[in-house]
Amino acid sequence: MRTGRDYNSGIGVFVGYTEGTVVAHNEIFDVPYSGISVGWGWGMPDAGGGAYVDPIKWNTPTACRNNRIEFNHIHHMMQQLNDGAGVYALGRQPGTVIRANHIHDGGKSNLSGGVYLDEGSADIEVSGNLIYRVPRPLMFNNHKQNRRASCKVENNLHAPPSEQLPGQDAAAEIAAAAGLEPAYRNVLEVRE
Repeated sequence: MRTGRDYNSGIGVFVGYTEGTVVAHNEIFDVPYSGISVGWGWGMPDAGGGAYVDPIKWNTPTACRNNRIEFNHIHHMMQQLNDGAGVYALGRQPGTVIRANHIHDGGKSNLSGGVYLDEGSADIEVSGNLIYRVPRPLMFNNHKQNRRASCKVENNLHAPPSEQLPGQDAAAEIAAAAGLEPAYRNVLEVRE
């Protein structure tokens, strides 16, 4: 993908306040910042507000919901900036799922990760992702208002397929299913 050459804060795929958006079967690589970002607002425009002082208290539910970030191959991200991830989320997102992504080789500081649920992130499922060779595979900065407890995080793997124990095929299966679908894989140069 190689986005953000002139503006380092550019994100491979940005999904703001949307409902029902599907970001699937992409290969995102060589990006200076995050591969995919979903949500926005640090929880401030969510019903009840966020963790920061804000004069406006919203009483309507968030518009961000039911998005799917799945089967993406994201690598060599966070090459220049910090405080982001392969998949970065902000704000309450009921029904949003981040699953079956293959994320690796990115970031230089402990503020870089594979999947990052930042301020205000709530009601998000993070499951079945393969994440390795990043400073922090799963990052959470959504502890205020007990929002971390509202997120379902399970069955994520943190070692490359070659380092899995014999008989464990899950990592290889995630890696094989992520990224461009087989019919389109010939459009990319072999990178790795």
